[in-house]
Amino acid sequence: MGMLVWNGSYEDLIKSIERAAEVYKEAVFNVAKEKADKAIAETYREFGQYQRQIIIDIFNNAVNQFYTSYKPDFYEREYGLRDVLNLEYDDRGLIFTGNNNRGIFDEGKMHGDRKGGDLFNKVFIQGWHGGAESSYRGDHPEPGIPYYRKPVGYYTYWGRRSVQTESPYDIINEELEYGAVPNMRAKLQAILDKKCKQAENEILKEVKILQKNIFG
Repeated sequence: MGMLVWNGSYEDLIKSIERAAEVYKEAVFNVAKEKADKAIAETYREFGQYQRQIIIDIFNNAVNQFYTSYKPDFYEREYGLRDVLNLEYDDRGLIFTGNNNRGIFDEGKMHGDRKGGDLFNKVFIQGWHGGAESSYRGDHPEPGIPYYRKPVGYYTYWGRRSVQTESPYDIINEELEYGAVPNMRAKLQAILDKKCKQAENEILKEVKILQKNIFG
């Protein structure tokens, strides 16, 4: 039985319709808001998982590309760059990328004898393959630019300038901006369309139940 109650007078009938209409509008609004909020939240969470895998793949490819771009003759690699990826979710379930994507890296996770700070910037951000950029004796040939030391095993003299190739950071940013972002945009739209369609179907189903319960 619905909310329409008629005791015989026209005025009572109108008041009954008005009360039922107010209850119906509020109930429909609450249902629509609940389903819409759910659709958006699920969209963020599902896209966040997709986003995570894309970033991991791009990061691994960029680091491997950097390592294979130059084979050192005078030192053994520690492959510390493979540890600096640090993905964290925000309150929506999306990956926090920070300014210029710096938020997805943690230089403190870089393993090896020398960790983080200047080494991270010189290698990961700028693309230098080893070398030293300063000397406590003040005899560095080009302070601020990494140079190798020689001879091997003694390293008592300055040798040539270190090798610099495209950095993992630049490779990642290029891939994200020109390759991944258009695909991410399309993926986000597809997820949103799917979740909104599900929400619409759920809203219609519950509205029919409301209509029956309120109006009879």
